[in-house]
Amino acid sequence: MRTSVRRPTRTRRATSRSTPVRLRRVYGDYAKGFPPTLVVGGTRELFLSNFVRQYQAIEAAGGDATLDLYEGMPHMFHALRPDAAESRLAMRKIERFLASKLGD
Repeated sequence: MRTSVRRPTRTRRATSRSTPVRLRRVYGDYAKGFPPTLVVGGTRELFLSNFVRQYQAIEAAGGDATLDLYEGMPHMFHALRPDAAESRLAMRKIERFLASKLGD
């Protein structure tokens, strides 16, 4: 039986690394001011490390940021699985966040 080694296909992760640094939000200049931010994601989030780094960057610059993570949830879980308990909780927290920042 003959086996072959195939080159890995280009992944989304490799593509995001090729994005110019100046265009990545995670490297933004948050010291100039940034609106209150609620970062919602799951621990199986494709962009989890970017979520955490963006939250940390906003906080480090003195901004108002909240990181809200859900165990085992994938990217866009609240839209993909709207009936999941985690999704319902996330949507309630999003509603409360918006109400507190924008007024009732």
